Formats: sequence, C-alpha cells, structure tokens
Amino acid sequence: MGRFNNIAEIEPNLDGTGLRIGMAMSRFNIDICEGLLSAAVTAR
Repeated sequence: MGRFNNIAEIEPNLDGTGLRIGMAMSRFNIDICEGLLSAAVTAR
C-alpha cells in the first residue's frame, strides 16, 4: 500500500536475469575509459 492516497507506488524489481547491457567508450580520455571498461568487464 502506498504512503500517499491516490498515488500508486511501483515496487522495484532488481532481478536482472536475461538483461543485456551495451557499453560505449569514447576516445576523449582514453586512460580513464580503458580503466572503467576493464573494471566493468572484470565485474561481470
């Protein structure tokens, strides 16, 4: 039940099963972008 009358609240669904994520990387600041990409790929 919502905390406010007449305002519906959506329950979050944090299950990411079946989701696919795309990543884009710029060449503007390659040193930082490569570190972020490396960390993201390692964390999967």
